[in-house]
Amino acid sequence: PAPPGGIVWATGTGSQTQDGPQPVRWSDLGALFLKPGADFQRYHAILLAPLKIAPDAPDEAHRAFMPSPTYPPTPEYLEQMAGLYRDSFASELQRGGFALVAAPGPGVLQLSGYVVDLVLTARLDPQNAIRQTDIVSSFGELTLVLDARDASSGTPLLRAIDQQPISRDPIQGGVVNSIGANISAQRELFDRQATLLRTRLQELQETPALPPAPAAPR
Repeated sequence: PAPPGGIVWATGTGSQTQDGPQPVRWSDLGALFLKPGADFQRYHAILLAPLKIAPDAPDEAHRAFMPSPTYPPTPEYLEQMAGLYRDSFASELQRGGFALVAAPGPGVLQLSGYVVDLVLTARLDPQNAIRQTDIVSSFGELTLVLDARDASSGTPLLRAIDQQPISRDPIQGGVVNSIGANISAQRELFDRQATLLRTRLQELQETPALPPAPAAPR
């Protein structure tokens, strides 16, 4: 029989955590951690925290595989990214039947998003390059961390970590660098991750409780 919620815990050396969410073996959300025994049927509302963004300069080993040059994000770019994240996740979670609330309470999940390792590889002001047209396959990359907790107790229930390119549909190939194309690529990224999270939460709500944690390896 299929395990409760379709959950198969990762096993082996290094797979155990002291407490809190445990790693799941397979996930479309990247590295996924869930709290054993959690009952997601209790949650019908979401407190959506503002996205936090921590741009990081890549280390030298990482930089060797990145296109050059890279561009620091402007405050306007970061504010816009946070707005796109909120729009995508608010829309998709409401589509999944979750109410959006402004305060903790019974049955409320607090969802926090964090962007780390943000590296931008396309000019942010392409409209100023009158004599130059940049064709880009990607605008950069980021790692998105999603953290869902019981809003009242703060107990962590789900954590997902995934590195994603900021790019349009790869089938389309390169695109002319523009502010609009950059925004569309970010929106596609957040829409995709929001859909995966909404789908996962709905799957988790189909079982009364997640299976217990795996036995520690001997």
